[in-house]
Amino acid sequence: MYGNIRHGIFQPCEKEHVVLLHFRLRHAIMVGKKKFEDIQFFTEVVEASQALDGRLRSDYDQDEFHAEERERKMRIELNRAFKKFVERVEEVAGSDPTNRGFSSFDVPQRDIGFSGAPFKEMSFIMPCSACLVSVVDKPVGD
Repeated sequence: MYGNIRHGIFQPCEKEHVVLLHFRLRHAIMVGKKKFEDIQFFTEVVEASQALDGRLRSDYDQDEFHAEERERKMRIELNRAFKKFVERVEEVAGSDPTNRGFSSFDVPQRDIGFSGAPFKEMSFIMPCSACLVSVVDKPVGD
């Protein structure tokens, strides 16, 4: 089952608004009626709605303080849950005698990332051990 995975990338939500897993496959799989070589699972960390009523907010607004505290706790919990899943997958893939490909997830190195325009759109590109990625941005043309 893991032999079709070329790269597995785990992007924690450190300075991003999503935590995600990205898989680059060796052979495309059918999803609906289309073939895909890249599959991504993610969840957003920030709350979906914001107050747009035009009121000025104080720096000491209790609602805003509690919302930031909930977001911080949600980031920690989602990172922990995804990391636990990543560790479990690596454990199962490592113990599978038929696995000849995938062995571990890469984590992009944000501190040595750079901005670039690979498809005429600015993206923040981060190196992994075997590739350069920008997994948070949506691909052009899809």
